[in-house]
Amino acid sequence: MPPLDEQDLSQQAHDDCLEHAENTISGELQVELLESDLEWDPVTLRHVFDQSMVVWRRFGEFEVVLDEEGRPVGFLDSGGWEECESAPISVSQALAVAMASGWFTSRLEASGELVEAEMGSRILKVVDGGRPEARQQFTIEVNPKRMTLISILPSGYGTDGP
Repeated sequence: MPPLDEQDLSQQAHDDCLEHAENTISGELQVELLESDLEWDPVTLRHVFDQSMVVWRRFGEFEVVLDEEGRPVGFLDSGGWEECESAPISVSQALAVAMASGWFTSRLEASGELVEAEMGSRILKVVDGGRPEARQQFTIEVNPKRMTLISILPSGYGTDGP
């Protein structure tokens, strides 16, 4: 079998990456190819192809909330309201949804009760004990049907909910 050229190798890497990503990550995905490198390995006596790439996932539009110094302190995702209706959800499930956002440290805990709000969403006050900043208290809003976040807001921002 003759060796593949770099363009064919890049295409194969792209296809393999996209297939793996689609089996691992939900949502609309795109793979962006970056620089590639083909070099001879004198130890294994073969060419080694290296293809760097980035996997992008569309999130839709959302608003990032900034503090007075321009640092992100929360967000509002209007797409989180899709199919929102009342459904059973526990405090631990709401915390798991919040943790999956990557916004919080592993020291996140509830500091209040889960309260039903607009359109059946649930609001929960939380404390992130792993944050050194003064704003370690937040209010999260969860879509209980889809188990997605609608918002993460620092306590005291706008309407804080119940």
